[in-house]
Amino acid sequence: MINGIDYAVFTVDFVSRWRDAFTEYYRYEREGEFLIIPSLRGKKTYSYLPGLTYTDKRVGECSDLLSAVKGKAYTIRTLDPNKKIFKEFEPVTMRLDISHGNKEQIMKNFNATYRNDIRQSERFGVVTKIGDDSILLDHFYSLYTSTMHRVGSPPFGRGLFDVLKKFMDMEVIVIYVDNEPAAAVLMVYDESIAWSPYAASSRKFSKFHANQRAFRDAIFRAVDREKTVFDFGRSPYTNTKNGTYWFKFKMGARPVGLAILCHKEENIYAKYSTISLLWKKLPKSVADFIGPTLRRYLAAS
Repeated sequence: MINGIDYAVFTVDFVSRWRDAFTEYYRYEREGEFLIIPSLRGKKTYSYLPGLTYTDKRVGECSDLLSAVKGKAYTIRTLDPNKKIFKEFEPVTMRLDISHGNKEQIMKNFNATYRNDIRQSERFGVVTKIGDDSILLDHFYSLYTSTMHRVGSPPFGRGLFDVLKKFMDMEVIVIYVDNEPAAAVLMVYDESIAWSPYAASSRKFSKFHANQRAFRDAIFRAVDREKTVFDFGRSPYTNTKNGTYWFKFKMGARPVGLAILCHKEENIYAKYSTISLLWKKLPKSVADFIGPTLRRYLAAS
């Protein structure tokens, strides 16, 4: 039986507003439906579109886009819902069907250990706050930069999230332990999709299971907003039973294929693996200072 949630892509309007947000913040040049991303070496990549896991296109629906960038360096992000077999570390997006709107059933689909973790977080008295005000975004951003440094990736600048808030239907779910931010999930909403491009947590509060609680509350929020697909965002597929892929899997999510069309074949995780190791060794203050500027030039991020 074909799972309908595997085929859901962003609407044209969503993609257009996302393009406008990145144009305003980074001052990218535009050509047709593409943003032109400069590299540190002065080269240009036509991107459809930076910052998105996929767009309004499924693989096989991009003939017009491919014609527009013939002979140029390009990146086009698409969904590949028919792909069912994945290589180790191949990028996938992780999805949960919430179309039934049954929160009790959603909890039953969680790994038993995670269900217990969430119950413990409730006994610990952790507090959830949801919104898009500056204080919540600041608390999210503090957790986000720490997490990005820990995983070895340059962060976006704080200002980008203010711009995204202006163009997109966006909010954050922040979990607090003793009034201190412990975990957060950024949510961006489309007609049917609740998408979480970024999540962050503090290891200081791992015993409070704040990360599991943050995603549980984000999923329930998406149900309240009558979305049908909860998209946890991109992860590298793996059989090692750890990492972000397995965290999302234990929350009930399943992989859906991605097809990133490029002028030359690339493995985005392998490409940045060495840089990631070096980035982790930078002092966090340095990483936070140069990271947002560097992000402007990372078309494949």
